Order: sequence, then structure tokens, then C-alpha cells
Amino acid sequence: FYLLIRNHIAYIALILKASVKAVRDVHGVFLVAIISFIWQAIWCAIFIGAFYKIRSATPLNPLSWGGDVLLVLAFFWSFEVWRNLNGVTVAGSVASWYFFKKSKDMPLFPTFHALTRSISLYSGAICFGSLIVAILKTFIYFFRKSKNTKQPWLKAFILCFLGCFKIILEMFNQYAFVQVAVYGKGYCHAAKDTIKLMKRYGIAAVATDDIVEGALRSGRFWGAFFVAGVAGILSRTIYLVPWSLTFFATVIGFFIGYFVITMVAVVIVMTAATLFICFAISPSAMKNHHPELHDKLLIAWKKRHNKLPTFMKKGWVKVKGALKRKRKLKKAVEESNEGAVPLENLNK
Repeated sequence: FYLLIRNHIAYIALILKASVKAVRDVHGVFLVAIISFIWQAIWCAIFIGAFYKIRSATPLNPLSWGGDVLLVLAFFWSFEVWRNLNGVTVAGSVASWYFFKKSKDMPLFPTFHALTRSISLYSGAICFGSLIVAILKTFIYFFRKSKNTKQPWLKAFILCFLGCFKIILEMFNQYAFVQVAVYGKGYCHAAKDTIKLMKRYGIAAVATDDIVEGALRSGRFWGAFFVAGVAGILSRTIYLVPWSLTFFATVIGFFIGYFVITMVAVVIVMTAATLFICFAISPSAMKNHHPELHDKLLIAWKKRHNKLPTFMKKGWVKVKGALKRKRKLKKAVEESNEGAVPLENLNK
């Protein structure tokens, strides 16, 4: 896998850097992510408690499985809807930064505008796309619970295949919801355009998602361990608490650190996907509002693909000419320092 994505790392590093810059300017997305995460946790606790309460009160019979399927489907569906609502809000906020950063059309509160659009205009697309993933998760849940198989290796193989398919479907949904948030498309229209985009830049999309997720996944644990260590050291050395309370403070620090970094990671992942889609479809907008970042991404894209899409070639000619002029000027300055060219001839 590394051999396939090694040429994409430099480009994805720039995407990640741009993502950090974007969420720094549109910081309201963190508040939405935190509220969404807390609400999902409360909703999961209530739903799981209600499910087991109903399940324990209902006698086990074949007819009860229909109700179980509907309950589990409703749980996964509602969970996916809340998660994707957060993702569409983040994508809409980042799109405002991408297209209108230096324009009068930039909303005063881009996150609030993105949230209202997600709830009012895009709720149908979010619910429909979430239902597809929820159906797959429900099937995987009951298939894993089934015990009537005589070939466990076949069951393990099917579960592995379904797990991989679920990951691919979630990644596909992520890019489709970006197009829903940015361009206001319906889910089916966004899905068709995402398929076309995957055909052109499939490995790039997978590499972007995988590298960003991997980097942030390891960052979650290292950051959580760091916060836990700091909490333990401060508790023991400054506040002089007993070892039992020090251990408790360390554990609480770990979970708080993991929670905070997870919120940041969720936002960064969706931001990176949004910038990838926006730059692949509308690179001219980045040139107008973020020229330095546009030139760097264009150079990295050129190195990665060895060619450019048609809609990028005009921009690449200008960037290439600017690079040539910059190298020529640098060479002239170096020669003048050596005495080979008089200073008055540098303008020529």
C-alpha cells in the first residue's frame, strides 16, 4: 500500500496543512463537533438502555426479531444522521472559507449558516445516505450474532468482506456529503459525481483519507498519554495528592485528552476531504482566495500525477512561468554576487 501512496504524501501533507489553517479561521466547527459528540453519547446511552429494557421484557419468539431489527436499524440510522449532519456542517463551513475567504460574500458566521443549511436544505440527502450505511451495519450486527453456521471460517471471511465494504462505503459517503454541502446536490447526484471523481482520482482519495486518518489516529493516543502524564505529575508533585487520587487524575486526564483530540481529528478529516474535493473540481477558487497555497498544491499535484487535468493546465502554465522567472532571478543574483553580472543588468 505504501508503494501505491508514496507519491501522494507530499500533496496530502499540504492538504493537511491547509486543513489546519482553514479550521483555525472557521473555529466554530469545533463547537458543533463537541455538541454533536455529547448528544450522540447521550442518545446512544438512552437507546441502548431502552433496547435492552424492551428486549428483556419481551419473550423470545421468532416474531420479536422483526422488532429487534427495526430497533437496531433505527439506532444505527439515527447515529449516522447525527454524525453526517456534523460532517456536512463542517464541509459547508470550510467551503465558505475556500470560496469566499477574501470576498464580501463570506458569511459573518459561516458555521451557523452551514448548520442551518444542513438542517433545512440537506436533511433529505443526509437521511437517505445515512440509511444505506445503517442497513449495512444492521445486517453485519445480526450476522455476527447468528450462531447457526457450521463453517466458522466462512462466517469470518464474510464478516471481513462486509467490514471492508463498510469502510469503503463510509469513505464514499464522506466525499458524497462534501458535494452535498458544497454544491447543494441531491444525494444521488452527488453519488454519481463521486463515482466519476473516484474513477479519476481513486487512489488519491483513498490515500488522502487513509494517511490523514492514520496520522490523527496515532496523534489521539499520543496526545491522550501526554495529557494523562501531565495530570499525574501535577497531581503528585504540586498538589501532593495520594497515589489513588493520582491514578484517578491520570485516567481522567487520558479520557479528556482523547476526547478533545478526537473532536479535532473529526473536524480535520472532514476538512481535508472538503479541500480535496474543492481543489479537484474548482482549483480557480483557491487561486483567487489562497494563491500561495494554490501554487504549492498545483506543484505537488504535478509531481504526483506527472500530468494535469484539462481544467488545471492554464493555471499550471502561469505557475510554471512564475517558477522559471524566480529561478532565473535567483541565478542572476548568485552570479552578481560572484561578480559575473553587474547589478544594473539584473532587471534585464
